[in-house]
Amino acid sequence: AGNTPLGGESIFVANGEVRAPLFRFVDGVAFLDAGNISSRWRDFRLTDLKYAGGGGLRLRTPYFLFRLDYGVILGAIGGERRGRLTFGIGQAF
Repeated sequence: AGNTPLGGESIFVANGEVRAPLFRFVDGVAFLDAGNISSRWRDFRLTDLKYAGGGGLRLRTPYFLFRLDYGVILGAIGGERRGRLTFGIGQAF
C-alpha cells in the first residue's frame, strides 16, 4: 500500500560503527548504515541503496549492553521521517 515496505526476495545491509570510551562504563558511538530491499532479487541495484548515519551512547554493565542511538536518513525524500531515536539491549550486529 503506497510506500509501506512489504518485504522482498533480497536484502542488503551494511553497518559500520566506531566506539570510543567516554567515562568508566559509557562509550560514545558514531555509525553509518546502508541497505535496501528488492521485491525480486534480479531487481537489486547498488545504486538504489539508502544511507543513514548518527551517533549514540553505550552503557556497559556486567550482564547487558544498553544502546541509545539517534540516526538520520541521509538524502531523505518526500514525507520520509528524517531521524529516529532508538533504544536496545545487546549488540546490534
